[in-house]
This record gives sequence, C-alpha cells and structure tokens, in this order.
Amino acid sequence: QKFDKKIINILSYISKCSATLCFNWPGQEEHLTSRYNESLGCDTIPLVWKNYDCNNQLVASDWQRCYSFDDVESKILELN
Repeated sequence: QKFDKKIINILSYISKCSATLCFNWPGQEEHLTSRYNESLGCDTIPLVWKNYDCNNQLVASDWQRCYSFDDVESKILELN
C-alpha cells in the first residue's frame, strides 16, 4: 500500500498484514511515530527501519530491526 499519513486510509491494509515497516524521516531517529502503536493495535508486528526508536522506548526486540530490503523480506517470510 502506498504511504499515507492518515491511518484511516490504510487501516484496512495494516489489519490484514502479518507485519508492517515503521520508519522515521532521515535525521529523526529519536522521535517516535504513532505507526508503531497503530500496528500493535491492528495485531500486526511492527518491523522498524534501522535506527527507528534508537533509545528503545518501544522496540521490544532487535529482531524487529531491518537494515535492508532483504531483511524486511526475510522477516516477513519467516512470519508467514
């Protein structure tokens, strides 16, 4: 699904997925987005891009961190 800032526009897609990828804008690694919590609310595993939540306030496991597209793909395949 194409990126959209409004959760209401993508909620039905996130709810059908086993995982979603959460990321921040470049240089904003300390800031958190609501997407992580929204994915948990949809019973979807939040994978995070590189240094998302670099202070580990939300990220429960290093397994969630993805550093390449191959990481994302392999983790989604593992979940399936």
